[in-house]
Amino acid sequence: MNWDALGAVAQLLGALAVFVTVIYLTIQVGQSEKVQEQQNALTSAVIMQSRTDTVMRFVDVVTKDDTNLNVIARYTENPEELDLAAMPQGERLRIRYLATCARALF
Repeated sequence: MNWDALGAVAQLLGALAVFVTVIYLTIQVGQSEKVQEQQNALTSAVIMQSRTDTVMRFVDVVTKDDTNLNVIARYTENPEELDLAAMPQGERLRIRYLATCARALF
C-alpha cells in the first residue's frame, strides 16, 4: 500500500469519525432537552406544593379559632366598622395578623 492510498483511507476514517460524532452530539442534545423539560416540570410541581402549603397554613390559622372567624365575619359584613384606632387591641392585633397571613398568599 502506498502513501496516497493510506492518506485516502485516513481521510475516509476521519470523515466517518466526524459523521459519527455529529450523530452522537445530536442524540446528546435531544436527551439534554428532555432532562431540562423534566427539571422544569419538577420545579413547577415544587412551586405549586409550596403555594398549597401556604394556603393550607393560612386556612389553619383562620379556622382553628372561632374568635378569628367572628372577627373576620364582623368586619367583612360591615366594612365601615373597620377602624383600627377604635377597635379593641386584641381584635386589632388579630386583624393585623390575619392580614399579614393573607398577604403572604400573594
